[in-house]
Amino acid sequence: MKSMVSCKLLAICLFLILSQPICAESKVFNLKKMPSSVWVEVSRKKIPLKTFHSVKYLSATDEFMIWGKDIGWGWEGPHGVQSSRYDVETLKISDKNPVWNDSFPFGKEKNWANAKFPDWSCKSHRVSGKINRPWRKDVHDFFVGGMSAVNQVSFTETEGIARPTRAAVFHHVCVDTIRNRVLYFVGGCTFVYDPVKRIWTDLKAKAPVACKNLVWASIVYDPIGDKAILFGGGMALNPWGGARTWVFDCKTNKWSRAKIKDGLEPPLRGNAQMVYDEKNKLVVLFGGDSQVKHLADTWALDPASMSWQERKPKTAPYPDSHYAATYLKKQGLILYVFPNYSNQDGQGIWTYDVSLNQWSPRKGKLPRKTMKWISCDYSPKDDLILLSVWKQGTYAYKLEDKVIDKNSKRKTAPPSRYVSIYKNQQDSFLDIPTPDKDKIADRLKNLPVNVVVDSKYPGFLKNKTWSGATIDSDRGVVIFTGGGHSGYCGNDFAEYAVAENRWSFPWAPHFMPSYLWGTSVTVYGWSYGMRPQSQHSYRWYAYDPESKMVVYCPRLMANMQGKEMILDEKTKKVIIYDIKKHGPLTWIYDSKRKKLFPPVFGRPFADLQGHRALIGTPKGIYARSGKFLYHGKITVKSEKAEVKWTLLEKGMPNVKVNKRYREYQSLAYDSKRKRLLTFAFSPEGDIKAFEHPLGKGVWKDLKCKGGKDFARDVIYDSVNDCLVCMPEEKILIMDCKTNVWKELDIEMPVAPNGYGVECALLYDPIHQLYVMMISEVKKGRKMGVYFIRFDPKTAKYK
Repeated sequence: MKSMVSCKLLAICLFLILSQPICAESKVFNLKKMPSSVWVEVSRKKIPLKTFHSVKYLSATDEFMIWGKDIGWGWEGPHGVQSSRYDVETLKISDKNPVWNDSFPFGKEKNWANAKFPDWSCKSHRVSGKINRPWRKDVHDFFVGGMSAVNQVSFTETEGIARPTRAAVFHHVCVDTIRNRVLYFVGGCTFVYDPVKRIWTDLKAKAPVACKNLVWASIVYDPIGDKAILFGGGMALNPWGGARTWVFDCKTNKWSRAKIKDGLEPPLRGNAQMVYDEKNKLVVLFGGDSQVKHLADTWALDPASMSWQERKPKTAPYPDSHYAATYLKKQGLILYVFPNYSNQDGQGIWTYDVSLNQWSPRKGKLPRKTMKWISCDYSPKDDLILLSVWKQGTYAYKLEDKVIDKNSKRKTAPPSRYVSIYKNQQDSFLDIPTPDKDKIADRLKNLPVNVVVDSKYPGFLKNKTWSGATIDSDRGVVIFTGGGHSGYCGNDFAEYAVAENRWSFPWAPHFMPSYLWGTSVTVYGWSYGMRPQSQHSYRWYAYDPESKMVVYCPRLMANMQGKEMILDEKTKKVIIYDIKKHGPLTWIYDSKRKKLFPPVFGRPFADLQGHRALIGTPKGIYARSGKFLYHGKITVKSEKAEVKWTLLEKGMPNVKVNKRYREYQSLAYDSKRKRLLTFAFSPEGDIKAFEHPLGKGVWKDLKCKGGKDFARDVIYDSVNDCLVCMPEEKILIMDCKTNVWKELDIEMPVAPNGYGVECALLYDPIHQLYVMMISEVKKGRKMGVYFIRFDPKTAKYK
């Protein structure tokens, strides 16, 4: 019996040992004894902390280098803490104990040591506490992410040393091997670092047109043509939303749009790293994030003729959201590290042979750690790859040239393969049967009155946090956009056709990279295809029955100030955006044609959150912004949309608002009396309602009674001449003849945290029913759709 137990224990121990990732985490790194096909941890003393950095090998000094600022991301990191490590850090792999060290300018090694170097704070997150070093209050870092920030770099001087302000690098860097310098294009600035002299230089080159906000792109150096090549990325303020192929002439320090042979270029993508193959003199681009899906295609660019070609190998690595890559000079191969494999089979190492157009899986399990961002480069001197994993560690790897991993379980993909972002939602709509319209029409016609009915639509639509909805009242189609703040971040205008009980998408949802899904502010302009990025949309959009258009008024994007912008793909006219001159952007969407027009200038208001609300009427769109009331006239001519805004009223009734309900100040349209209605919930717990004529006039208090709860949406039921509101698990009805609110005696869906800012209430005049959209937390935050057909004659109240 004891022997059986011992055998079982031995088997368990062997299983645990063999199941561990093959990654040596030694206390002392030994370069001479380093094995092949194994990731070896270099040091735990100083893990890489520079946000979205890129590691580069410097042959002139035989060091690896990273540049940036040590901060966390989202809610994770010490934004408000003074940096303890300098902008530039280097690691010499041949040292006895290799570790990342501050690389101060010559002459400053002593005075700037021990975190005493002059510094400044991030614009969005000021440093708190006592400052213990020279400090520049007039200088700030700008990092792409939350708090309305984009990458922005400028040069400043501290104690006689010129330095660039810091930003996220991604793959916007390459090594100019002719001049032994590191070339960056980050935050709209083109600059270089001399590792021998430890000097920064601003090249003062004019950025590629409309690309100052560009992020997630890639730069690679062509030593034959002595030029850097830029491609991809996102957040560019042009109709395509990224950088098509651009060239930087390293002799003249000028950017120019590349003249591409036959006009063929890869589809735009982000977080895809270009690599120069010295042996074949080609630039290779693999996969990346198309904002809709992760790709597995392979492209090659001939820098001499500037011609792109899709290679179409027999198989390729499985698509990933991001990766690291480098050229191995000794082997004449490009090595790729795919981080998400560490959460699957651990085998994320591949090589690509350009000559054979062949991908090969390689041995060497990655450390089983979270890899939100990774970067690697190759030292030809030591034939070694150094992998830098943000906030996790630094690892070294040597490729055993002839050893191919023949593990049949490793995931591969044909080059046409892709992985959808938000796959559970997208896949849920793939095989939905064609709706039986007659059956649905019969169901809608015979809905029981004063009862909540679940639509039970097929598929799974994710809710959109802090976002309302509107309805095309001419077709009975709900239009739903918004999201953000750790919720859904797709930028689709999802449409629900009541007559078909189906959700559909006019275009595939585009997503920012996953590390930005926690942001709630649109700082990003627009996605590929010129569609506004997701953000909380509150009551900022509405269907206009007069023009048959949806009008969307998102936040002001202050980061666009002074930036080049192209809105027309045909003329490519360049506009310098001026907030005072152009105002916030307005988007116009034709829901019937599924067409989104380029953004429109001229909006005179930009209040946030619940202080702005829109409503459509037969006389055009109306917008309440703080205490101001505007009328919008939409026109569409020659495929160009315009909005003319007119100020109608400068003052709102002086009423205090319960801070908890400050977002609940919507607009409604009473079609019987041809009046606008606006609402507020007082600190005393009463609904306040005010009316205003469609033209000039003043707000008048309706002095309604009975409303002791409230919600963001108030709708007008034209058939029953009443207002309807949906607080948590309640329906409130106000008879417009008596102005008295009553709570309907009705059983509502139980959905904790599914009401409030997670829901929407609409009136469908085509089918004469209320459409309730309620977030179902227990079902993965599926947006449930329910109906109520109200009959005041048989209604019962609480």
